[in-house]
Amino acid sequence: MNVAAVQTDCVITPGRLRRGLRCSIAASSVGMVWVAIALNMPFTMLMEALGASGVVLGVTTTVRQLAILAQIPGSLLMERLPRRKAAWMTLALVHRALWLAPAWLAWQQPRDARTIGLIVLAVSVSSVFENLATPGWHSWMADLLPEAIRGRFWGKRQAVVMAIFLAAIGVSGWLLDRFTVGPAGGLNGFACLLGISALFGMADIIMHVFVPEPARRPALPGRRWFARIVAPLRHPSFRNLAIGIGIWLFACTMSGTFTVVYLKRVFHVSYTELSLLTICGA
Repeated sequence: MNVAAVQTDCVITPGRLRRGLRCSIAASSVGMVWVAIALNMPFTMLMEALGASGVVLGVTTTVRQLAILAQIPGSLLMERLPRRKAAWMTLALVHRALWLAPAWLAWQQPRDARTIGLIVLAVSVSSVFENLATPGWHSWMADLLPEAIRGRFWGKRQAVVMAIFLAAIGVSGWLLDRFTVGPAGGLNGFACLLGISALFGMADIIMHVFVPEPARRPALPGRRWFARIVAPLRHPSFRNLAIGIGIWLFACTMSGTFTVVYLKRVFHVSYTELSLLTICGA
């Protein structure tokens, strides 16, 4: 791939850029293990196994969606920093590390009345840190990628991480079914999976140390923070895209969360079957 050099305070050579992009794909592939477990069927099934009500599941999902609003102060924060990598890594590591809390709670106190509430709290705080960090990663990648290779990079990345995601979902369902039958054994299985996912998620962030960071492009000159936030909304294509993504995410979240619970409670399907359903849907 012929990659032009990216200018920063010092030049990012084509070779260094290629190595950095390969490392980014490898790191994201590792991170997809966290995505497959923490943001999908295994976590929902943990909450179901703990006896969480439909209201609790709905609140957990809603809080995750509302936490997206944290991207606004996150983007303003990243605009004020000369470098984004350190801030992004700090926020993202806290976000992923907080997922060790649900794993510990499921392992140590699965029948404690406070466990479900503490898990919801940990996930909520984690979601806020996640969305504070997100703008830094997106602007970093946007500045790093030369326009000539953006399409190829994102296409290759999507193909690789999706393959890892599907494999991780399949293995997760199989492992949950392999654990000892019974409440304690089942919850130990969830605890192990969530612990592993948190470690993989943190490894994803740490591996990004080897991805070069170009100089940040300056914010819109002479505009206050509110004007910079509103500016994209003035573009009709951006508004349509935002509305479309919002509707799509709402539909996926609603169906994904409650469908697996319904299938488990009513039809008593196995975790392997639930993972295969997710794979077929993806």
